[in-house]
Amino acid sequence: MLLTLDRIKQAIEDAHKKQPGRILTTSEIYEAITQAQYSEDTREANMEILKKLAILKKLDTKGLTEKIQQYEDALEKAMITQAGFKNSNHGFLGIGDCLEVKRILAELIVQAPEANEAGKKLTVADREAWLTKQRKENKELLDTITKQRQVAFLLDDHQIKVEMAKKRLEGVKAALAVRIAQINFLASG
Repeated sequence: MLLTLDRIKQAIEDAHKKQPGRILTTSEIYEAITQAQYSEDTREANMEILKKLAILKKLDTKGLTEKIQQYEDALEKAMITQAGFKNSNHGFLGIGDCLEVKRILAELIVQAPEANEAGKKLTVADREAWLTKQRKENKELLDTITKQRQVAFLLDDHQIKVEMAKKRLEGVKAALAVRIAQINFLASG
């Protein structure tokens, strides 16, 4: 900021006090004004640096990096839990009938009656109808189908947990990116 007239007058008076009773030359007056302007500019620069430093301290980048580490750990834990769940329930995974249901159906097809109540040989459609009926009547098959549904639900739950952990991590990383941009802005000016 440029010096005001009062500040210029003060600089000249201060120069006279250093050399009382003497008339100052033009170059000495100019030097006193220049020195006063330099002092003002330095004071402003120091104030600006102190303001920037205060802003930087408030940005709390250390807290954000700690949160990033915390959320990365949570994401890793969720992914490991999901993988472990898939591994321990691999026989119940899949779209449609899972491996366990297919195994039980294969055992039941062998046990299917060869003829109906009238003594006529069962057609393919009759065998399919019998197998469909077994889905409601056979306890082992019914329990396996129920377990498959529960596993699918829990797998979706694990997937949601992984996605939420990813979103939290992305949010904190975005906040850190904003802080970095703020730091770069403060450092540039």
